[in-house]
Amino acid sequence: MLIQNGSDVISLYADGHYVGTTVPGGSSSYLPLTEGLKQGKLVARTEIWGHSNFDDSRLPGLKLNALKGLTGMTLVTGQHEMSRNWSVYRATDRTIRPELTAEADRKLWPVVNLGGWLSPDHPAFEYYRKSFIPGEQADSWILHFEGMQSTAKVFVDGKQAGDVGPFDPYLDLSGYLTAGQPAELAIFLERVIGLPAGRRAVMYEGFKAANWVISGAEEPELSAHSNAARSQSQATELPVQLDAGQTAWLYSTIPNSDNGKGWRAAVSGAGIKLTVFLEGRIVGRIWTSGGEDRPVITGGNPQSVYLPGVWFNKKEGELVILLEAVDQTAPCRLDAIRLQQV
Repeated sequence: MLIQNGSDVISLYADGHYVGTTVPGGSSSYLPLTEGLKQGKLVARTEIWGHSNFDDSRLPGLKLNALKGLTGMTLVTGQHEMSRNWSVYRATDRTIRPELTAEADRKLWPVVNLGGWLSPDHPAFEYYRKSFIPGEQADSWILHFEGMQSTAKVFVDGKQAGDVGPFDPYLDLSGYLTAGQPAELAIFLERVIGLPAGRRAVMYEGFKAANWVISGAEEPELSAHSNAARSQSQATELPVQLDAGQTAWLYSTIPNSDNGKGWRAAVSGAGIKLTVFLEGRIVGRIWTSGGEDRPVITGGNPQSVYLPGVWFNKKEGELVILLEAVDQTAPCRLDAIRLQQV
């Protein structure tokens, strides 16, 4: 499956099987379906981890007007290798010449791999063109530049389809391509010496997922769900281990600290994402180490949350934690929660 414009955290299930958790940053992400999709049932759990208070252009999800959730999904039925056999024309500046994107005869242009022209220019400006025939049994096409370290403008039959770069290397061409109809692709590539255009270019082809049903769960709904699930709970001790894709609620009652200022709760474990509630209110979220898809988390201590003393009900407080197992490569476990007085 190809998740399009996903933000912030997306967990995908296909026919009840856990596919994976990804953090596209507002871009797109490809997740292979190892179990297939025989029943055609998809469930995507999307989670907001915050909004930026400044406009950061490095990722689509960090801009002030960034949207959360996803814009769609494509069931990938084929992949077209797009790295080879491009005709290249060397330009002198970044001014777009429309005739070079579709009309100009390219029979005498050298044929190279995408980004493979060894130019002494710094920066280098190049037009790459090739023909592409979309499959007849598809309605969605997304172009992906793996490992891209340059910037590019993409054209289809002379029409500009969009821009791609290192932080958003996917581009949806569905609105510009027609099943079974040949098209002329052109890429205006701007790159500097020492940085590659990318390891590989691939066109994902398939069918758009449709007929979605959406439901939301903010703090009150999550708290209500934990209360409803409490009757099925059973006594346990840490460590707790879950299979990848599993979720669970953890319940405990803890006293306030002696000075009444609360606790710093430090978590140890691997492959587990935690949403921590104190007296029905979210106090923080933690993503323990482990897994290739775990994002880099900075600012403060990423492995602890503060439990405010003023939120305790008299001398005790109910601690409820939503556990999500997100690592498919190793056991997902919560080993311990240690309380330190503040």
